[in-house]
Amino acid sequence: MNSRRHLTGLLAVLLAALFMAASAVYASEAEKAEEAAPVRPRQEVLQSLPCFECHAVEDYLRAPEKGKFSHELHGMMSDLHCNHCHSIKGHETPKLKGEACGACHSTGTMVYSGGGMGKVSFNHEAHGAMFNCGNCHPDSFSMKKGGVKMKMTPMYQGKLCGACHNGQMAFASQDCMKCHRG
Repeated sequence: MNSRRHLTGLLAVLLAALFMAASAVYASEAEKAEEAAPVRPRQEVLQSLPCFECHAVEDYLRAPEKGKFSHELHGMMSDLHCNHCHSIKGHETPKLKGEACGACHSTGTMVYSGGGMGKVSFNHEAHGAMFNCGNCHPDSFSMKKGGVKMKMTPMYQGKLCGACHNGQMAFASQDCMKCHRG
């Protein structure tokens, strides 16, 4: 019985040693493979995508403009690929996925101080369900929080919210209490 325990213990030690040796060999092979793999520059990787066989990668990488969406900036920050935000089918115009911005950014209800008339709550999600992003961004509103000063005079002139809230497309911006509620 004692020799059986001794044999079992010896077998366990041998198996453990064999496992550790195999792990060390596997780890060193993986390290060698990792060292051997060249690190390719980001632009080179992008140029290898099928889209850029015909389309200029420089159009994608142009410098960010204040208040406008930047592919370059978003790609650098979070290593996004086109398909993360766009539905792409062949040569059709890529469509922005509805949840694309909201996956990282707060796009729900925004509250503005509203000056002396009281607070204004803007439901971005509801407007986003009715319109495409391009209806408002970047022409009427930049895509940067605080990038536009919300003033009534431009709205009365058909700018900002007044581009739609003109009494024809939606209630007029002069109907103060529809927005200023608090």
